[in-house]
Amino acid sequence: MARKRGGIGAVGKAMARFFHPSKEVEAKCLQEGKTYKSHVLEDAIIIGRETCRINRKNQLVYQCRLPFMDDNKVYAIVCSNMRIVEEGATPFNDEAAATPILRDDSIELRGSHVDPSPRSRYSCS
Repeated sequence: MARKRGGIGAVGKAMARFFHPSKEVEAKCLQEGKTYKSHVLEDAIIIGRETCRINRKNQLVYQCRLPFMDDNKVYAIVCSNMRIVEEGATPFNDEAAATPILRDDSIELRGSHVDPSPRSRYSCS
């Protein structure tokens, strides 16, 4: 199964604790009686992507709007912490090139001879 591509307008889901600023999301979860550490927000809408400083590291993040929060504030989440549920209409440049390459068995590969000798290329001698 191929990984779905994020883009502007894509919908994703992630655990509430990974959204920044997290204090507001935590307060809203506790107000509604949900567990902040394990609650999954299902319908985060991606509106952009940038590099932000999170936990003292520069990381690539999605900028999202959360219908769960009922405000027009933009939240950030590290790209690897979000799963894309529905692809956006316009994928980001580097994600657009991530389409799978299909192998054509009719093409004959030439010059692909493998040396059967047991020599190691990392020998110490």
